[in-house]
Amino acid sequence: MLLHIIENNLADITLYRELLEEIDPSIQLLVSENGHQALESLTNSSTESLPNGVLLDLNMPVMNGIEFLKVFREWNANLEIPVIILTSSEAPIDIKKSYENNCTAFFTKPFEAEETKELMELIIDFLKIRSR
Repeated sequence: MLLHIIENNLADITLYRELLEEIDPSIQLLVSENGHQALESLTNSSTESLPNGVLLDLNMPVMNGIEFLKVFREWNANLEIPVIILTSSEAPIDIKKSYENNCTAFFTKPFEAEETKELMELIIDFLKIRSR
């Protein structure tokens, strides 16, 4: 399974890497620090090398998560790659805009590492079921 993480916070990236390695060492990770970087990577990939899912933060420089989601969904409308929002925002407008742009799910980042691990396990289980 290939998971693309789009996140600019190094501490969060490190935590996600450690937790995902613990949950399933076979998961491959691709990391982009903003939406623009992610789009460049994804649009230059062959269909076979596209990720099974995308974990997307909303608050990033250059191109934020909502902007990425709009462009990504236009580009891959038929590919149906799950995009899961994982952000510190709890703002109703962010939730609304995320779903209006066809995110698969929206989660607020937990404060505790154990809660983050439980959420990652849930996300990975979901992606594995979708990949069958």
